[in-house]
Amino acid sequence: MIYQDLFNLNKDIMREYQIRYQNHIDLVDNLKQINLIIQRASNLRIGSFKTTFIKLCRDQIKEKNFSQLFKIINEE
Repeated sequence: MIYQDLFNLNKDIMREYQIRYQNHIDLVDNLKQINLIIQRASNLRIGSFKTTFIKLCRDQIKEKNFSQLFKIINEE
């Protein structure tokens, strides 16, 4: 009885860990993609415009304001 409870608890803990692990992997992959997009978009600018663009993008990521981030990236 106790071993069965322990086994079930361990199984639940492992399942939760797998979910958190997969969420972490997804987050890292998405951040890599966003950084690549920002890098490519910043390469279309030069000098202080490039620096300002990168700073604006990073600020929006920190604030979790992704709609504004996409607007900044899509500006011409």
